[in-house]
Amino acid sequence: MKRIFFNVLAFAAVLTFGASCTKEDPAKPLTYDAPERQATIYGTLLVNDDLTAAKQKYTGAAGVAIIATISYSDLSSGAGATSGAISRATTTNSKGEFAIQVPATEAGVSVSFTVNDLKGKRTETVGGSSKEVAGTWRFSIADQRVKIDQEKISDTVVGVFTPSKSSGDEV
Repeated sequence: MKRIFFNVLAFAAVLTFGASCTKEDPAKPLTYDAPERQATIYGTLLVNDDLTAAKQKYTGAAGVAIIATISYSDLSSGAGATSGAISRATTTNSKGEFAIQVPATEAGVSVSFTVNDLKGKRTETVGGSSKEVAGTWRFSIADQRVKIDQEKISDTVVGVFTPSKSSGDEV
């Protein structure tokens, strides 16, 4: 009887301790939060919203969301990460300016950008008179390569305007 009680108690202890052990989730993404291992990229997005002006004037594209993406393989340097990426996001200010901090290494990392479109209106000359045309500006920021503590200013990007289709324009 003592032997059965002891075996049941030992079995319960094994189950209790075995269940409390945790394993690292292999699907958990790599995190990279070391602030001392960062680089900063600055830039400006502009639009030309008045084509009727004698002298073209560009204004800041305010409120445009920008996502910078860095491959895990660039950050891991020998840790074996071959797929996946880490992203940082920011938004342009009222002047179209942005600053984004990204993780970096001594060897450098490649940063690619995804930029949201901006809907708005642009004044154009149509048939000899001024007319507001609704549409979308699209921006393309070139990939950048940065190293730890580097501050890089990317080229100013002017959005490409595409007028919205008005009813009757569909083919």
